[in-house]
Amino acid sequence: MDSQDVQMQLKLDQVMNHQILMLYLAYFFYDNNDLEDVCDATSQLLPQQIYDLDCSIACPAGEYLDLDPQIQSSKCSLCPANTYSLPGGLLIDGVTGDWINIKNEIEAQNNTIPIDFECFYENQNYQWISNTNCEPWIATQKSIKGGKSVLMNANVAFKITLTSYFEQNATVEFRYKKQTNQGLFSNGEFKFVVNGQKILVDYDYTKSDWITFKYNITDGPGKYTLIWIYSKYNDESGQNLMAEIEYISIVQHNMPALECLPCKRGQSQPGSSRCSLCKANYYSDSETRECKKCPDGKYSYAGAIGDHSCIPKQPCSAEDVYSVYSGECGLNQQRSVSYQWYQPKICDDQDPNSIDLPESKNIPCRNCQRGQFENKSTGYCEYCPKGFYQDVDYHNNSTQTGASECKQCPAGHAAPLVLEYDHFEKVPEQFSKVCESNFTTNVDLSDVCDRYIGWKTTANHDILVIDQPLPSGFKSILETKVEIIDDLFGQLTVDFSVKDFQLDSEKFSIEIDGISRYETTIESDNTNKIQSILLYLPSGQRKIQLIYENMKQLSFVLDNEGQLIIQNQTQGVLSIHKIQIQGTSYGGAVACHKCQDGYVTSQSNPNTCDVCGYGFEPNQDQSACQGCVDSYFNNIIGGNCRKCPAYTTSRAGSSQYNYYLLSTIMVCNKQMNMNYCDNNIMGPIFPESSSNYNQDVFFISNFSKNKINKLNIERFDLRQYEYHETQDSVRFGHIFALFHLNQATMEEFKNEQAVQGIVDQSTQCLSQLKTFKLKKVVGQIVQNITNFTENGYSIYFEEGDMCDKKTNTRYSSQIDYVCRNDTDEEGYPTYKYRIGKCHYVFEWVSTKACSQCKLNQVKQVVSNCENGKRYISNIPIDKCIIEFTDNEYLTINNNDSPLALRHKFVVLTEKTEECQIKDDFLINPMLQGLLIFISIFFTLFFIGTICFYRKYRNLKVRYQKLSEDDNGGGEIEMQQTK
Repeated sequence: MDSQDVQMQLKLDQVMNHQILMLYLAYFFYDNNDLEDVCDATSQLLPQQIYDLDCSIACPAGEYLDLDPQIQSSKCSLCPANTYSLPGGLLIDGVTGDWINIKNEIEAQNNTIPIDFECFYENQNYQWISNTNCEPWIATQKSIKGGKSVLMNANVAFKITLTSYFEQNATVEFRYKKQTNQGLFSNGEFKFVVNGQKILVDYDYTKSDWITFKYNITDGPGKYTLIWIYSKYNDESGQNLMAEIEYISIVQHNMPALECLPCKRGQSQPGSSRCSLCKANYYSDSETRECKKCPDGKYSYAGAIGDHSCIPKQPCSAEDVYSVYSGECGLNQQRSVSYQWYQPKICDDQDPNSIDLPESKNIPCRNCQRGQFENKSTGYCEYCPKGFYQDVDYHNNSTQTGASECKQCPAGHAAPLVLEYDHFEKVPEQFSKVCESNFTTNVDLSDVCDRYIGWKTTANHDILVIDQPLPSGFKSILETKVEIIDDLFGQLTVDFSVKDFQLDSEKFSIEIDGISRYETTIESDNTNKIQSILLYLPSGQRKIQLIYENMKQLSFVLDNEGQLIIQNQTQGVLSIHKIQIQGTSYGGAVACHKCQDGYVTSQSNPNTCDVCGYGFEPNQDQSACQGCVDSYFNNIIGGNCRKCPAYTTSRAGSSQYNYYLLSTIMVCNKQMNMNYCDNNIMGPIFPESSSNYNQDVFFISNFSKNKINKLNIERFDLRQYEYHETQDSVRFGHIFALFHLNQATMEEFKNEQAVQGIVDQSTQCLSQLKTFKLKKVVGQIVQNITNFTENGYSIYFEEGDMCDKKTNTRYSSQIDYVCRNDTDEEGYPTYKYRIGKCHYVFEWVSTKACSQCKLNQVKQVVSNCENGKRYISNIPIDKCIIEFTDNEYLTINNNDSPLALRHKFVVLTEKTEECQIKDDFLINPMLQGLLIFISIFFTLFFIGTICFYRKYRNLKVRYQKLSEDDNGGGEIEMQQTK
């Protein structure tokens, strides 16, 4: 027996050495069970046992505790290739099929890992019901997914629980990705919890790619419960949201691994803590689990399992070649193009029918595209500077010299930045190709996406196209993330065409932040005509996805040779002709846009427009904001200055108007209040149309819908007003009143401590104070918002100042918002009446009181065909408005969840389509009616002419016959026929 038959075994034992310590004992043995009695004098003797090996040596992941017999000491060594180690830890790796194995063990009730999978939904009593109407986490070949539930319009959650005991501190690492939509709120939240403490809460809708998360547990030894939860609201837009975990790794600190574990599938490099799938042109052997090279003449995709995954190579064709262009052009106006084989290379270039790889060559540079100009000193294309634009497309015109400079936008205009893609030598760098399937596959879809079912360029480089059959259950996605900085001009325009689509199973859709904003329907044009879709983009990080999907179920059949053939493949061709993203943080401007009313050209960034605030309006050319002049005011952001009502005045730049006192009066040594402030109070509002100083007067805080709460109420402190404020009066609120004091009692005056400077409290002086007004808050907080109808809604305010001490009744009020959708004005509140002694009612007629239009409340309007395009938009036919919003929906049914109703609303969009002038006859009902009338008229005229002609001919024949008879008989016969 030689040394190759001798193996080392480490055994943990307790040894007394001055104190109780954990030390290792190492002994050696022959590792050959087939040996019977083969030991002889030439056999190698087993080494002696080694005592007191130090167990305090900690080996990191990917290493194990090894032994050096020469010096009789332990050390850390790298795990060999195709093995891995996790000291004192646990690895659940989807790449090696662990999730499927664990699920199978749980079903067989013999699972060795204390892990559990659950799903929940929340019922109407806000109780969480487990494992009903939902599917717990679903194991796939590479990961485990959660998010599938058949229950709609309900909160659902998906939970993984792992229980473990740690002897030391530990590091938990996992790789996950989740989908989150941004609507009224972020829908789709991923959490990681340790012993009831939330460690990770991720509802960031801008992040949907794989994320690796690590957490160090430092609370020492003990039992730990690790929980992963994915929760969402399962409505139409949220039902397809999913979360996914690829692996979970737990490594305890200060502990060695005593051995390295073989890879269950795939391969690893020396010193690995995980195994990886086999690379392309290799496969994982079903028995040994090792990666083996495919036989000559065959290839495989990364992640292949079994030798049957090796596919015969075909002769190389143009589909196997891609172009590589050199960088930007310089002064020589030349660049090079080279050609390479797609990797992994799956074709046989030695086959007689194979093409040769084309040779590199120089090609002329293309002119600069829109939004760019050519820098003559360098020869490079550069984006136009701020406030400048270039609207001529020289990019696709080689016969004309490109632009050498950009044009400046005039005052009152803005030049929003644009990223424009209409020439595709390759998939733009800002975009990525993603392929997804709704079934389990071992193959790395990134390879398939690049070669077959992903977006590709064409020989003319004018479009991106998917022209290969897309298997059933597959999605081919073109996606990008972009920062939109401009709410005014942010928009996405996509020019595309579809041909030979099976519109009941093939679908093209556009998603913004995971929410579908457009999709083809049965009525979509299917004749390869270019269509243009315009979608608005609010500011912020936006994820844009162009999705081509085969919605049919996956189906296979076997051919005569026993090979699998996928059925239900797509037959259509989808082409992207242009993608334009406007309102970005970088790029070039391609047009000037006039600033809308209330906006001016931004001084700091002329690529956008700034809104004028309270007390300001745009100047004549909208180049800057200017303050309102005396006797004019503006209390609307983006509004214009308006003349103050009768008996009121204002100072320049005012956002409010105030009652004007003709003279300063001295009453009891109390001077007129001259506090100046602009706190956005609307008023005065008089109970009657003919205002005068002796009436009560009201003021309303100009709050916005998203600030209806106690934290954003106003402090009443108006300039140029003289009023009396009791000591116990509420200082902050939404609605205020200045009540005339001619009905106040002397006792109320004598108890007043808040008015300073009153020296004389005689009856005469107090009588003079009756000319003052007493400030009261008649609405401090919002109590309720109700009475939702098509005409508007009501807001009720409570907790005002004390109105009646005997009954302990406080002032209250309400504002009845009345819908008016024939104007863009926000309107102005008016006083209506009082209920009882303490409740006041106001009315505010405004476009903001109108609910968002639903599908049955609008009609489609189609413009005439001009310059080869027509515009299609929606207009209200009921009391509602059409706005673009991702955050708020006003509905007359406040019992329904806004998320559940979101798909019923009409969002402000404008669609364009190509047309010909003759098409107007086919869509204009007046022209159709006129055409029908003319057709009927000429038809009747033609029939009448024929009838008249036939009658005339009959009479003529009869007359000729009579003329041939004798004169007498003829005369008699003629007389008889008369």
